[in-house]
Amino acid sequence: MRVEYVEAQAARKHWEIDDLPVSREVLARVVRSVARGTGHWSRRGVARTPGIGSERARMVVAELVSNGYLHYPQGRNHPDGAVPTSKGRALFAALEDPSPSV
Repeated sequence: MRVEYVEAQAARKHWEIDDLPVSREVLARVVRSVARGTGHWSRRGVARTPGIGSERARMVVAELVSNGYLHYPQGRNHPDGAVPTSKGRALFAALEDPSPSV
């Protein structure tokens, strides 16, 4: 499966999902956990996923926020964590459904 979102930004390296410090499979586990309601997009919530840990969870959430896939409508310290933007919802839906057409 290949999911790529291309956005033109001046003086910025093209970002790909493979730039995250976790594999697509691990990220897909986080996405499924959030979709089931057993996880949420916070550093602590992502760190609960096996194979991530707190430091990589911080990096994953920070990358997703800085690239516009997540945002904090109630502030970074709110216990509900971040929520997906429209392009985040598209990416996470594609990760949740591993059909080969994506």
